Amino acid sequence: MEPLVHRHDYTQTMTYKIFLAWKSKPTQCVSFEDALALIRRHVHTPESYEVHFSNDLTTTVRKRDRRYRLLHGDRLLAENTDVLLPTPWAGNGLLSYSRTGGRRTWELPPDWHGITRAELHHLTAKATMPLGTLAVNAGQITLGLQPGQAIYLLPL
Repeated sequence: MEPLVHRHDYTQTMTYKIFLAWKSKPTQCVSFEDALALIRRHVHTPESYEVHFSNDLTTTVRKRDRRYRLLHGDRLLAENTDVLLPTPWAGNGLLSYSRTGGRRTWELPPDWHGITRAELHHLTAKATMPLGTLAVNAGQITLGLQPGQAIYLLPL
């Protein structure tokens, strides 16, 4: 019988990393075992591999092309190397990153409902630089990121 968790599996590694980004605070360390304790079920199908967490997070890897997705309920938080994650350690800001760059429209979390503009900041290892503001339309925001760019969004 196949074990439920493969510690070296790509899916498990990405799930753990995203879980840490979702739940951690700078002063708090979350162990691998703590993350595993929140897993409620694994689903293996011929098409995909899914991990469902107790906090309504689901990770999925489509087998044919290794497309990775992280969802909170029905809202997409990450797809492959494009992410828009909440930052619970810093209020209701959002962190967006893209390894490959590109333009993407994201649905915003419920605590952003009613927000019409967002303040954007470019993030680097050494500094945060203001980028200006961007319109929020019908609970969504469209971001255009350069490869390897990370930005922090704050509701206005």
